[in-house]
Amino acid sequence: MMFFYSELSGSLETISSTSSKGKDDHEKQRKKEEQAKKKQEEKERKEKERKEKEEKDRLRKEQLEQKKKEKEEEKKKKDEEKRKKEEEKKMKKFFNLKGSESPVKQGTAINSYSGKEESHDLAFIKGELLYIIRFEGNPEGKWLAKNKEGKYGYVEITDVYCDGDGDDVYDEAMSNEIPEESDGEGVTEEVYECVDL
Repeated sequence: MMFFYSELSGSLETISSTSSKGKDDHEKQRKKEEQAKKKQEEKERKEKERKEKEEKDRLRKEQLEQKKKEKEEEKKKKDEEKRKKEEEKKMKKFFNLKGSESPVKQGTAINSYSGKEESHDLAFIKGELLYIIRFEGNPEGKWLAKNKEGKYGYVEITDVYCDGDGDDVYDEAMSNEIPEESDGEGVTEEVYECVDL
């Protein structure tokens, strides 16, 4: 029996050491898995941070580009306004205009005309609204006009239609006299001609 006990005791020790070795292996495997999991989580965290940083950088770059574009557009707008003012000032000086002259009449272009810079003619397209600034003191057969953009120039009288056009309307518009009519009872009524301004 002794033999059996010593054999049993040896087997138990072997089982115990095998069991202990299995536990150690299992513990090592568990630690390896935890470390791999932590590494994977760390890798995913870093990848997420990298993507977030890239997105922030992209948005910041877009904002900077938008601001730059807005500044450029604002500068262009100011430059264009300055150019228009200078051009208007130059034209007013050439046409001997003082300040902001009110249009005498409005007209509609009957034809299209490309204009001649050397003769200071105004370019316009058929149907465009033109503001007549001056009937007199212009080259023969022309009126001084202005378009919606504020450009001045001469237009041929025959190229512009004004409501009520005709010599009598033109003469009345240019004269300071107001025609009078009698109502038949000795009372004089003033008659006014409607002229678009």
